[in-house]
Amino acid sequence: MKKIGYHVTNNLKSIEKDGYVLPKRLLNVYLTETLEGALNFQNNLGGADIVVAEYESKEVEAAWNPAYAGRKKVIKLKEGCGAKFVRVIDR
Repeated sequence: MKKIGYHVTNNLKSIEKDGYVLPKRLLNVYLTETLEGALNFQNNLGGADIVVAEYESKEVEAAWNPAYAGRKKVIKLKEGCGAKFVRVIDR
């Protein structure tokens, strides 16, 4: 099933060019379930931009609720999986 998540990035140009959030620097793509979680992640760990991305629920490897995301759900996709770029969140 397709779901929507939020990805915090310093690599917006590449995501827009590819049309996907792909694992580049790390082996996995990480998303938050809510915009609030992405904003908390961004405020605590950095990241210049937040994008909305569509992913397949069958590609989720793990999920947890860390303090750096304000106890909002963080989703780890299986190694090598990506998410389709939808749009940039304007701040």
